[in-house]
Amino acid sequence: KEQQRLEKEKLKDVNMAAAGFGVEQAARNADFEREKAWKEAKRKEIEAQKDVNMAAAGFGVEQAARNADFQREQAWKDTKRQE
Repeated sequence: KEQQRLEKEKLKDVNMAAAGFGVEQAARNADFEREKAWKEAKRKEIEAQKDVNMAAAGFGVEQAARNADFQREQAWKDTKRQE
């Protein structure tokens, strides 16, 4: 037991940075910064998309076509019901 106790005491003096763990921590920090920047870019992209006018971007034409199709279908259904 005395031997194990002495080994534990020796291990407390090991410099983790000198043992290579500093490199791993630096890599983690770099990954964290990169991920933080990516998330911020995504947030800004979503915010920018909120200002887009969908009607002006051409989606109004598509919606008008859908509305016309719907009206045509409704008229056809009404004629079928009356027959």
